Amino acid sequence: MKTIYINKSILITILLLSLSTAQDVSLKATVSANVMTVDDRFEYSVEVAGKSTSLPDVEFPDFKDFYILSGPNSSTSIQFINGSMTSSKTLSFIMQPKAEGKFTIGKAAIEVNGETYTSNAINITVQKGSAKPQQPQQQAPKNREDPEVSGQDLFLKTEVSRTNAYIGQQITVEYKLYFRVNIRNYERPKPPKNAGFWTEDLEVPKRPRQETEVVNGIAYNIATIHKIALFPTQVGELTVDPMQIKLEVLVKNQRRRSFFDSFFDDPFGRTVQKTVVGKPVKINVKALPVSGKPADFNGAVGDFRFDVSVDKTETATNEAIALKLKLRGQGNIKLVELPKPDIASSIEQYDP
Repeated sequence: MKTIYINKSILITILLLSLSTAQDVSLKATVSANVMTVDDRFEYSVEVAGKSTSLPDVEFPDFKDFYILSGPNSSTSIQFINGSMTSSKTLSFIMQPKAEGKFTIGKAAIEVNGETYTSNAINITVQKGSAKPQQPQQQAPKNREDPEVSGQDLFLKTEVSRTNAYIGQQITVEYKLYFRVNIRNYERPKPPKNAGFWTEDLEVPKRPRQETEVVNGIAYNIATIHKIALFPTQVGELTVDPMQIKLEVLVKNQRRRSFFDSFFDDPFGRTVQKTVVGKPVKINVKALPVSGKPADFNGAVGDFRFDVSVDKTETATNEAIALKLKLRGQGNIKLVELPKPDIASSIEQYDP
């Protein structure tokens, strides 16, 4: 009987310890203001606290009704009280409403020992005119005039791999955004129609990789936002259509020009809408030469290569050999037909 009681006490102790560990972690969300206007900025913070220096990662709610001006910004702290350690991690965002109305920021979440714990949701009211924020010092100065973003700050460029091509020859097109401003967001652009071409989309990362380039003495960031392969279907002068993109640009506000402008610049700025349109590119398309044209030619133009390999070079009678034909290169590969291998009649062939 003693053995039974000891086992029960151990199980109860382990259970209590695991419950205690889970309860030692807390999650709380706060904002610097619940009532504001569309021009106001506010801070949204999530604090994770526990008795371990290894705190779980936070899964944030959807911020679809707000612009994220900065964040997540992280800070940590550790305290020792009566020999007991408590650590906390705070993650914060500076945000701005997109429109007037009543909105809810959903619950943040963490996972501890396979269980999910959530924070409180937060209600935000966005009013017309001036609001009475809970912490006015968090609000940025207002400016009724939208600062302008010029063509030297932001433009689209249509880059093509060639301007002279034959029918069916691949032309790689990259639509690149040149910018030296803070782009907050942009709408995924609709691909141009590009009449007279057959189009194949090429893969572009969802988060475009940025490069830099100096144009006319000005340094720009560059992001490729769309990439396609065009194959001309007719002879003559064709046009690669430009792309149009809508962006949200974060620009600084300033008060009336004075000696103290640098001290009164808005550290957060405000968002302005900008539509950028690229320029078309002309392509001269020629017919394929008739001389030397193969009898079975079906229109595939490009630089292709066949790789042939077998899985073994020595074998016995009635033992199979795998023959692999690999096609690679640049061009409309869908039009290329794999040739039938010329194999001796003494060898049986089986289709793959």
